[in-house]
Amino acid sequence: MYAGKYEDTDFAGKLFRAAYDLHVGSFWGTPGKIIYAIAALRGAGFPVTGMYICYKRRKRKNTYLCGIKNNHTRSSK
Repeated sequence: MYAGKYEDTDFAGKLFRAAYDLHVGSFWGTPGKIIYAIAALRGAGFPVTGMYICYKRRKRKNTYLCGIKNNHTRSSK
């Protein structure tokens, strides 16, 4: 991917290489890849846990559900 030595490139080339290494997870080697994987899994889990919390609150009476008042009033017929 890279042509030439790192020392021979200009500032933009060095910046591009650092950004690319950070993007593919090779910036800090294997520990960096593990940290990136954990961060990605946590980020993917936040919507799931948010939906779970929202679902649990939906069962309560007279609570706010995601910013919407939820009264659970029964109509008498």
